[in-house]
Amino acid sequence: MKLQVLTVLIPLSTLAVADAQPLSLLLSDSKSAITAPTGMVYEKILAAVSPNSRQNNSTYWLSVTQHTDTNHAVAQITDTQLLASVADTPIVEMVSDSPPVKTHEADNFEVLPQSGSPEIALLLNDNINPLLWQGINNRLRNFEAVRHLYAQMNYRPLWTDNGHVTRLAAQVIEASKNAWQHALPPQVYHSDATSALYAGQAVSEPAKFDIILTDAFITLKQHLANGIVDPKKQFNTWNTHPEALDFLALYRQAFRSGHIDNILSVNDPDYQQLQHAYVAALQQAQNAQQHAVTVPASSMKPGSRGAAVIALRERLGLPTDSDHYDNSVRDAVKAYQRANGLGADGIAGANTIAHLNGQSSDNRIHQLAVNMERLRWSRKPASGSYIWVNIPAYRMAIRDGNQFIFESDVIVGRPKRPTPVF
Repeated sequence: MKLQVLTVLIPLSTLAVADAQPLSLLLSDSKSAITAPTGMVYEKILAAVSPNSRQNNSTYWLSVTQHTDTNHAVAQITDTQLLASVADTPIVEMVSDSPPVKTHEADNFEVLPQSGSPEIALLLNDNINPLLWQGINNRLRNFEAVRHLYAQMNYRPLWTDNGHVTRLAAQVIEASKNAWQHALPPQVYHSDATSALYAGQAVSEPAKFDIILTDAFITLKQHLANGIVDPKKQFNTWNTHPEALDFLALYRQAFRSGHIDNILSVNDPDYQQLQHAYVAALQQAQNAQQHAVTVPASSMKPGSRGAAVIALRERLGLPTDSDHYDNSVRDAVKAYQRANGLGADGIAGANTIAHLNGQSSDNRIHQLAVNMERLRWSRKPASGSYIWVNIPAYRMAIRDGNQFIFESDVIVGRPKRPTPVF
């Protein structure tokens, strides 16, 4: 017969019974909550029960043993047929002496098929960091947040199902691998250890994998929401505060929807525009390195002739049967300049040729990466009306979420640094 496992933590400060004194508990099948006849309320209790053995109003006996090295009691729950011992690690907190109250829907998380993992609890409560897994010492960058999330979820595995990678876990792994698209280093999110894994794959030491991926999930979300660098350490005048993130709510949202991409992303059109430009700039730099054609000139303009014009034509994908800088070359140069944020005058000046030869792509890539990070610091509201001032552009906009309601030039200068004439 499959054992019924009930994981319960009782803080000693609220314990109302003497050591080893039995306390009758009732298991409610409808809400999977455990209450005592005295009216004490236990919340967030994970009951992994075989459907055939679960019955309403089954009576269990709780014997409590105090451990001198902890602030909690370890409980042993028994009935006439079933026996389950709670792990030494605290799992669930007794929160109130009052009757149950109606909670927000987000607090009524579905009882999941897996019970709490003693291995996960042991690793976290023994403060093991880094975790050696897959031959790599994986340093958990948000250890306390990871431990807190598992405590809230009764230490059940979040990303594995009976030791196999879940589809949701595979999405986190993919997001970690693609962190470079945000100018963020994938290795920070343990991609070097997890990138080869796929949904349904069995993993060795699944408890370690689960913890490592939770750290990846939390860390990547933090960096996408608030930036990887603390702006207050860079600028003493920075007066915004990082967004407070509820990782339990975020995990619940992902679990219920089956998707993580709307969580591990930035919902800001301005940011997304920079991100697309960043990816395009990286691709362009890679293509330039692979391209054999170098334009051997410092500058050219319409009417120029020679071997450098032929190289320019080839670089722009034009026919090379002429060495004339004609209108077709001018138009192609203009198109290239517009695509790369250059002054579109159709003249292949020094800056344009440097871009064509890949000499200034690194500056462009760095510029885009820095500005993505600045937008992650900005904490623009996702909804509601607000005023957004673009100081370098001397522009102001009234926005409702991501929609522009009104735009105008704006004076942002000071007496010692006046705004240029519009």
